[in-house]
Amino acid sequence: MKQTRVVIADEFPLVCDALETALTEDPAFSVVGRAASAAAALELSRQRHPDVLVLGLVGPEELAVVKALSNELPSIRTVVVTADDNPWSLIHAIESGATGYLTKRATLAEIRRAVHAVSDGQAVLDPVMAGHLTGRFRSRKDGKIAVDGPESLDARELLAVKLVASGLTDRQIADQLSLSVRGVQAVLARARSKSGVSRRAGLARWAVEHALV
Repeated sequence: MKQTRVVIADEFPLVCDALETALTEDPAFSVVGRAASAAAALELSRQRHPDVLVLGLVGPEELAVVKALSNELPSIRTVVVTADDNPWSLIHAIESGATGYLTKRATLAEIRRAVHAVSDGQAVLDPVMAGHLTGRFRSRKDGKIAVDGPESLDARELLAVKLVASGLTDRQIADQLSLSVRGVQAVLARARSKSGVSRRAGLARWAVEHALV
């Protein structure tokens, strides 16, 4: 029986240990390498040519790896396993070329099944994330998917996002908006919820993508 060759990448050795143990319990899998960073995962994948890369996290570096592999070695399927359950992160991962997206709520058995599925050419989404997408995205008449844009933000939220994208701290934004720091954090939390972005850096990127700065 031909084994599915897998590379595992996560910054935490304990996570890599657990994933390797779970996968190697199944004789269908062979773990051919482990990496502790996105850059190392890319180089290892180029060297070992696995069938599947199981990639922890979903930051800019990891997405760059997914995109690079999708372009250079499209036969490699990537399963992203992350603590980030923001729908926008899922969209970015899929757009970059990921075949599977699971959160770290997934059990080891679920991850093993996902690796089986993507190695057979299927796409896999965390069921909770699929539910988030159903709730957050709305179908349009043209058949495309739309997300909340800048028009969904009120004037204060919009200005706060612009100031974040300009590099200001919460204290500096508070001075600009005549709010307390806690008040600014509440405004930014509402903006993140509406924009589908979970982190401050992502909010700045969202502002740039929507030509707010």
